[in-house]
Amino acid sequence: MRNFPLVKAATSLSFILFFFGANAQDTTFIFKEPFMHPCSPYINHNRGNRFYNELLPPDTIGVNDMYYRNSLDYLKENKLILMRGKPIIPWKVWIPLKKNKGDYYVYRPCDGIFHFAQSINDTTFIDWTVEGPTGHQIQSFFKTENNIYVFELNNMQRFLFIHIIDHERGIAIFEDTNDRRGNKYHLMIAAEKMRSVPIIVNYCPLQKQRELQFEAPDFESLLKSTPKK
Repeated sequence: MRNFPLVKAATSLSFILFFFGANAQDTTFIFKEPFMHPCSPYINHNRGNRFYNELLPPDTIGVNDMYYRNSLDYLKENKLILMRGKPIIPWKVWIPLKKNKGDYYVYRPCDGIFHFAQSINDTTFIDWTVEGPTGHQIQSFFKTENNIYVFELNNMQRFLFIHIIDHERGIAIFEDTNDRRGNKYHLMIAAEKMRSVPIIVNYCPLQKQRELQFEAPDFESLLKSTPKK
């Protein structure tokens, strides 16, 4: 993340923070726009901040099955039969985790196009984006002796390797690989555990603004720290 100066929220801004879902005592502005400007990104340590819920896929906050229709149609059209099996991974829903100066954060972007989530149930791996869910048939899954959860998916010989690097906080590295794209890595946190870290909110109710840039995780070092159990 860019080294913006951190500005503690003043008492006079409390009424503005009300609309941010925050309060002055637990809020630090990453950088502060002119007074009364509504677009001031901030770090909030209140685990009850309402913006945490916006990071969840729609099905986890009560939206009905209409969001699954496109994925179900895709599976039917391609005659992909869902094989039911008992999930082996302890958490089903995952969201991106950001790291800056040794600290972890979840990030609520200004524009939802820059957010995604992933979920795993007993038949399907689902990519959640602003355009909705895309379901992928799980062909097989297993856990290795090195504490890696492996999922073979239906499309383009895609494999997902989930390395749990912190069981207590539900932090993992998702290693996503297929024949066409090679390997992609994402630092993720289980949705059930996301309130254990502060949230950075890029609040912009009136107009879009640039997203914050975070430092790239050192995945090689993090993978070496994966517990072997």
